[in-house]
Amino acid sequence: GQVHACHYSPDGQWLAVGTNFGGSSLYRLKKAGAQQKLKLEHVLGWSFLGVRFSGSSQVFSHDSQWLALADYAGTVGLWSVETGKLERAFAHSNRFAVKSVAFSKNSQWLASGCQDKTIKLWEVKTGNLQYTLEGHENWVCSVSISPDGKWLASGSLDKTLRLWELRNAEAILRQTLTDHNDVVNSVSFSPNGKWLASGGNDRTLKLWELESAGVLLRQTLEGHDGAVESVSFSSDKKWLASGSQDNVVKLWELKNSGAVLHQTFEGHGHPVTTVSFSPANDWLASGSMDKTVKLWALRNEEVLSRRIFDGHSASVWSVAVSQDGKWLASGSADKTVKLWE
Repeated sequence: GQVHACHYSPDGQWLAVGTNFGGSSLYRLKKAGAQQKLKLEHVLGWSFLGVRFSGSSQVFSHDSQWLALADYAGTVGLWSVETGKLERAFAHSNRFAVKSVAFSKNSQWLASGCQDKTIKLWEVKTGNLQYTLEGHENWVCSVSISPDGKWLASGSLDKTLRLWELRNAEAILRQTLTDHNDVVNSVSFSPNGKWLASGGNDRTLKLWELESAGVLLRQTLEGHDGAVESVSFSSDKKWLASGSQDNVVKLWELKNSGAVLHQTFEGHGHPVTTVSFSPANDWLASGSMDKTVKLWALRNEEVLSRRIFDGHSASVWSVAVSQDGKWLASGSADKTVKLWE
């Protein structure tokens, strides 16, 4: 099937690959011989009770112990990275696809957002369903949990961004935000928990500041001429990147009071589907329906003005960067994952 997702574990030892049809795989990354080339050792290619996990969304826990893999049939599988075994299967829905999964920073909780309009929060240790969050009127496209574990944000086809407060005994819908005029495709909390970013089909990004009672809209970032498909914060909390159907990547510099456009990266010939920062935040990777992956320099432009990886024969749907910054993985509709040094 087409490769729609690839994700490095936080410890840099594992690469997970998900396809839109026909299964997913987990690879251990090893150095091979004196040439120091990367070798992929195939570890998993799984099914469970006859259900193929087709990788609609996948993510490693922050402690690199677990891999959560969402399924188009409504199931989320929780895999032990250490043993390679499926430890639990969370049945979110028996009819609708799970579109997004996210771990809490302490790796104790897993959230799943589904086409059935609900979000579910699962306790990783026991497998128990803690909350079912209802309120969206259409598919849930994206979910994200704040670093302190207090808040969960969700974006939906119903054009709303919703903020839920997570407590020990209950989850409370605190805000239903209707500032986007179209589908909300992507939501993401910043690593320091100060900001929440959302991107939508209305061609805007919105930057929300997280306060004690919820979020406050600080800025609407305009400039894209197409739907915003992907948003990503840098780990040093200085940058916000956005990829769009207008074929460009925009880099926004974060300030105390908001963000300003720092640079627009042009060069893709078709919509940009995914953006991802290197761990050192010195370059930005983007994948596109033009079949290429591009690297954009954030610091020393003389060293790396723009590198183009054009080995795919179909659209690139995902990019992932290893924790040491040496490797870039790209997943494509050509049914391959390519690893670039």
